Amino acid sequence: MILEIETEADFENNLAINDYVVADFTATFCQPCKIMNPVFETLMESYKYVPISFVKIDVEKVSSVAKTQAIVAMPTFITYKRGVEHGRMQGADKKGLEALIRRLIF
Repeated sequence: MILEIETEADFENNLAINDYVVADFTATFCQPCKIMNPVFETLMESYKYVPISFVKIDVEKVSSVAKTQAIVAMPTFITYKRGVEHGRMQGADKKGLEALIRRLIF
């Protein structure tokens, strides 16, 4: 299940307790984000046996996290390994997102 991040504390806690995190920085008004929603869900299902936390952060609701993570475009996907940014991708690119996740775990 994709975890909806509601607060900065939720985000920090998720990074602290999970070795691998894939974050989708999104916005309700963003059309490319809507295109990537089912892709993100499908990739989560594809990697459900790998200990990865898939999280979604609405930049309008949790703007403090968007600011600290230097989000300037949506969608932006960031992978974290043991709390440290490991990779980043902007835009609606299914193959690019899967490659980003694969680099995180392999």
